[in-house]
Amino acid sequence: MVIDFIEKNFDDYNRKARLAPALLVSLPIALTVIAFSPNHVWSWGGVASLLAWFGILKLLAQLARDMGKAKEEELYTAWGGKPTTYFLRYRTTRNKVNLARQHRKLHELTGQSIPNESEELANPDLADQIYDTCTQFLLSKTRDHSKFFLIYEENCNYGFRRNLLGMKFLGILTSSIGVFFIGAQCISKIGLLNIFAARQVNSLIQAGTNLQFSNCSSLSVACLLVNFFLLIAWLLWINSGWVKIAADAYAIRLLESCENLP
Repeated sequence: MVIDFIEKNFDDYNRKARLAPALLVSLPIALTVIAFSPNHVWSWGGVASLLAWFGILKLLAQLARDMGKAKEEELYTAWGGKPTTYFLRYRTTRNKVNLARQHRKLHELTGQSIPNESEELANPDLADQIYDTCTQFLLSKTRDHSKFFLIYEENCNYGFRRNLLGMKFLGILTSSIGVFFIGAQCISKIGLLNIFAARQVNSLIQAGTNLQFSNCSSLSVACLLVNFFLLIAWLLWINSGWVKIAADAYAIRLLESCENLP
């Protein structure tokens, strides 16, 4: 029922770029509940269906979008502008030969006067506004996903990463909660607390020999490991540099499209 609800109420972009990040943020909490209630795992389908019915999934997707968009301007500032604008500038381009060709094509398509290198240096703010106008034109002409599939896929990738970064604080929080509570559960069941409480060598040895690793279920261990992996990913992997890789790829694909437009 939940899958049907998602397919009916979320288009492909919303599923990939908005709902997926929100669900990743929520996953540690779900895993923690499962670890503490393993006998009720299969009954959670009804709860999930109820949550979907009341629009929780839509709320999560909107939250991901808003937090990602709020982060976007900060990213653009750190990167020195929008990636498309960055690649259209003479002063920051990687390839002036390709740039000249793209400028000529954009002029033909839009009728917009594209600044040359000296004009850009004389008035960089105006040049950036012109480049942004050209980008908006390309966006308006490449909305057909079937014809511009690579652009669409890169847009989804960028949206996914940007929204994950926007929700980074929540992701770290939920993953930390999961690691703490499931870790505490495993420590208690195994008997590690007795080792921590031991004050004499004999007591420490006795506590060590009485450890019951089998008391911690494989399900709890799996949930703990997933939460730990997510926490590491949030802390070390999900950052502005990771988002920029996708943003640059999207910008390059979008700018390449100008050479294929009539």
